[in-house]
Amino acid sequence: MSDKPITDRIIKASAVIALAHLILKMAGLIQAKAGAHYMSTSEYEAILVVAFDGVILALFFIGEEVIGPSFLPVFLKEKDDKGEDAAWLFTSIFVSIQFIILIVVVSILMLFPDFIISVLTKWSPEENPNRYPLLKESIVWLAPSLICLSLGSTTYMLLNGYKKFFLAAIGDAAWKFCVVIALVVGIGIFNYDYKAILFGLLIGSLAKLITHLFGLLSHLTRFRVSFNWNNPAMKTVLLLILPLLAGILFAKFRDIFNNVYVLSGISSSFKGGSEGLMQANNLGKKLFYGINAIVPYAIHIALLPFFCELVDQKDTRKLGELISKCIRLLLPVFFPAAIIIAVLAQPIAIVLFEGGKLEIGIAIWIGLSTATYIMVLPAQSIESVLVQGFFASRKMVSVMVIGMIFSAVSVIISYVFIIKMNYNGYEALLVVAGGFVLSRYLKTIALILYLRRSLPILKEKGQLIFLAKVFCVTILTGAAAYTVMELFHFWAEIDAIKSALARQKAAHYAMGLLTFWSEADLIKSSVAQISDIPDYSKKAFVLKGIVAGTAAATTFFISAFLIKLQEPFEILKWTVAKFRPGKETE
Repeated sequence: MSDKPITDRIIKASAVIALAHLILKMAGLIQAKAGAHYMSTSEYEAILVVAFDGVILALFFIGEEVIGPSFLPVFLKEKDDKGEDAAWLFTSIFVSIQFIILIVVVSILMLFPDFIISVLTKWSPEENPNRYPLLKESIVWLAPSLICLSLGSTTYMLLNGYKKFFLAAIGDAAWKFCVVIALVVGIGIFNYDYKAILFGLLIGSLAKLITHLFGLLSHLTRFRVSFNWNNPAMKTVLLLILPLLAGILFAKFRDIFNNVYVLSGISSSFKGGSEGLMQANNLGKKLFYGINAIVPYAIHIALLPFFCELVDQKDTRKLGELISKCIRLLLPVFFPAAIIIAVLAQPIAIVLFEGGKLEIGIAIWIGLSTATYIMVLPAQSIESVLVQGFFASRKMVSVMVIGMIFSAVSVIISYVFIIKMNYNGYEALLVVAGGFVLSRYLKTIALILYLRRSLPILKEKGQLIFLAKVFCVTILTGAAAYTVMELFHFWAEIDAIKSALARQKAAHYAMGLLTFWSEADLIKSSVAQISDIPDYSKKAFVLKGIVAGTAAATTFFISAFLIKLQEPFEILKWTVAKFRPGKETE
């Protein structure tokens, strides 16, 4: 197989997945906005941050991150070597055992919610009389959704195995839209209480699974309930799962420790107005996760079937070249994109989330969180490619060990600065987000160095020159966005913040960034009774964001052209060619 066909197939598959994920993330953004608008901070943190993200989604992602790299390579090998019936015999055994495990896990969640809460948070019935019973009820209600969500991970991989990428991803969008309907209609229009969102999450998980089953309808007649542990394919998949599981469990421990445990302790003990830290941390990750899902993660999903083909053909040269090409295409796009979003993070957060039950102080914290988390985007985009190289090559133990080491780095940072040194407020938010970003960059570097031992990755001449060009373009792009924002005197038009800071001179947006954010506590206490920012101000934010973004994008292309950074123009050339009938990509 030539380079051109496999590259073209990967890009087409990535484009299809990206479209589906764009729909998904738009639904997710609407869900986040609606949740922040209609739910109080206590309800949002108890239901969406701890019960759903901290319990249900954490368990779901453990299953999904195990199933993706282990199930799909074995399914494809069985299908190619032994035929469709053998592949579905393996699938039948896998899903039957998966269902039994899910029943056991869900039963534990429903029977022992108090134990789950005591492990994950520092909340107690005495110190948190409102949140604790709400969290306990939410865990019991939401536990059954884990069955549909986790089975949906397997059906997702099956659809990818048949190259039905759009249907695989659109199932998640169906789930998100059910939650949006529950929030807007149930709470917003009919004024139901928080149980509307619980119901929406349950129905949404079922909608996801049904969407996937519809896509597999012609194949489901091959499914038979079976518990034959002795199937050779099952033994193979178990050997892949076990080393992965240790790393994934540690990664989930990291997420729960950083995003729930340490921040729940601050929220319950800190007397300086830190309620809402978990909500700010949660919402601050939405933009990063959204962009990551639309492009890097879409490529990540599309790559695995093709990488598996190259590994089975023992074509390490082509695999190394393909991984290198993906990295060189992603870096020049996501470094400048990250710096632009970091500059615009505060107005983005205020426009998207301020209003309803979410006050301006928490919106500012969300901006801080967004600006920090978004800086991991370049590392995350590269990691998405690298880990598929590991998975396709069946190097599960090595990627697990590397992941555990750098997950520990993030945990240690949070432990030292928040628990031992008592950082709180916006400082704690910076520690959690900054520790996550730092650990991911270190992990990505380690993955590259390790994979270079077996694959020819980034071994062409001129890599340092390439990186220097990328950083140069990034700096110029960020400077353009910042300059435009300064020329507009962005913060001067927010009457509410101006009055809250009447005795202080507003800090400059870039040089005084941390100083400005440190005033979040002042803003929060000073404007406790503040009304929503006027619509004309939010419209001004949008206009200025568009102008700053346009200036940054123009600077990006001009500077890339002048210093001869070719990769962005290769992407642009391919995109234009695909929209011109009769033209082929060169």
